[in-house]
Amino acid sequence: MKTLTSEDIYKRFQVGDHLLFKLKDRTVEGSLMPSHAFTSDGVVVLKLSAGYNIGLHEKEIVDVELLGKRTVRKDTIQLEDENLKAERCLKTDSFKKEEKQKPRVTILTMGGTIASKVEYSTGAVRSVLRAQELIKLNPDISKMASIQCVTVCNVLSENITPHHMADAARTIADEINKGVDGIVVTHGTDTMGYTSAMMSFMLPALPVPVVFVGSQRSSDRPSSDATKNLYDAIAVATAGRPGVMVVMHGESSDSFALIHRGTKVRKFHSSRRDAFQSVNVEPLGKVENGKVEWFSSSDDFFSLQGKMGENQSYYKPLPNWNEKVLLLYIHPGLRKEIFTSVFERCEGVVFAGTGLGHISLEFIPLVEEFIKKGGVAVMTTQCFNGTVNMNVYTNGRRLVKAGVISGRDMLPETALMKLMWALGQTKDKEEVKRLMLENLRGEFTERRRF
Repeated sequence: MKTLTSEDIYKRFQVGDHLLFKLKDRTVEGSLMPSHAFTSDGVVVLKLSAGYNIGLHEKEIVDVELLGKRTVRKDTIQLEDENLKAERCLKTDSFKKEEKQKPRVTILTMGGTIASKVEYSTGAVRSVLRAQELIKLNPDISKMASIQCVTVCNVLSENITPHHMADAARTIADEINKGVDGIVVTHGTDTMGYTSAMMSFMLPALPVPVVFVGSQRSSDRPSSDATKNLYDAIAVATAGRPGVMVVMHGESSDSFALIHRGTKVRKFHSSRRDAFQSVNVEPLGKVENGKVEWFSSSDDFFSLQGKMGENQSYYKPLPNWNEKVLLLYIHPGLRKEIFTSVFERCEGVVFAGTGLGHISLEFIPLVEEFIKKGGVAVMTTQCFNGTVNMNVYTNGRRLVKAGVISGRDMLPETALMKLMWALGQTKDKEEVKRLMLENLRGEFTERRRF
């Protein structure tokens, strides 16, 4: 008998067809999913009725029977490679006049599974770009606010760049100037902490909340956190306290969500629903049963946000940034030539130093030379908790004397985004140093309890 190959199956059937696979030891029923660049050779991807995807290797397959043809038009299917294309500020759905009495919220998408829809008849995932489609998937959000959607980009979070962040800052400013009451930003979770930090600096004196939200579990899984996270983010966006925040599950169950500062949050787990935690500071608050509760620690954060000038008729962002900045993780075995090559190409370097903020003695002369030539160096710690203190040990004191800026308890990723932003605001290195040392958006912990 001729072997039935995966190539034969994809030629014989269409994506979305309902098939019965007869294997050597069992039968499996489901909808044919598209193969993509990450599918292994000889594997057919199938979506089960429970919503999960499985791969069947052609060596297991004895025969395939067609149980039903797909029922959707081809133009509704958006394959994964299409999802990777960035879409520049595609705006959809203005606010409806009859909903003006509700809080007005713009959902701004930068990608992520939270703003996507699974076509169960085909198994393909496509972005949700229209408000009525998003409301259909999450009907209760229309009771919470009048919703419109704006797309800045539609990329995997690991492909997000400061260019996308600057676009988002400008788009958020446009929405603020239209009079929205709050903004929710959907984003992939892997780099959400980087983007929320950069937005914190690009968006000074916010008059409305800007709430980042993502999903750890894709929407085709029964355990998805997408819907609850979105509801909770909208609740915070309509709560009236301005600033850049991140809202995600507070524990693995669906009991409550935590509200984090955009500058003090990190993804601690690759897959748990409660992956995000505030670092070196208490969360700002929580959302439980749709109600927002602010913790006492939030007062310090909101006091740093500032207000628009009295004579300022419209909101203006600060989206400029400098790409010649690198985060360098210090570790044993780091080669000296790497330091040299980094300093030759960068205007700013953030060190994720060991312990209290240290690097090897052999690298200190290179740091001294880099700063003398006009470079900016910031020290953070790679420890999860605690702060930099370069005055304790000899190497640290030499770094202070050389002009290395203490990042105190800033997260390394926050310091990276802040230095990119600061070098985009001015060429005056003393002014850059002043900005890096000032607690602008709660990136430092003023009152330590750790």
